Amino acid sequence: MAVKFDWLIKDRVIYSRTIGVGRKDDLVFMRETAIAMIAAGTPPVHYIADATYQNGHDLGFRDMREVFLNRIEPSPKRGWTVGVLPSPMLRLLASLAGQFGRFPQREFTAIEDALAFLVQQDDTLPDHEALMIAYRLLDEHYY
Repeated sequence: MAVKFDWLIKDRVIYSRTIGVGRKDDLVFMRETAIAMIAAGTPPVHYIADATYQNGHDLGFRDMREVFLNRIEPSPKRGWTVGVLPSPMLRLLASLAGQFGRFPQREFTAIEDALAFLVQQDDTLPDHEALMIAYRLLDEHYY
């Protein structure tokens, strides 16, 4: 699976997009990259994991437990982890990841809803329209 990371809002909102079939090693890469970016950012650092373009997964309960259980140290810099997950199975797996990793998270089926949620949770972020513009610019430039 291809995974692309970038800042949607520099040092505040991480955005990743997955394309293809997700596997355990992809989750490990995503976990480690997100942890490093959160450590480098300005709190609270939120993370959006967009699986809209992911067309399958080779993951199960055991994989999620091994990747996330006691593998993510609590961080005062960590904000919300928000999944954009059209697949009901991916939403279930993401829910397990949040429970195993003990971090605040929500799942949505559309990026618009995910961004609206972050704006509601963190009034230091730009408004919803500004986040949508940042998303569209990132989408056009990188994808």
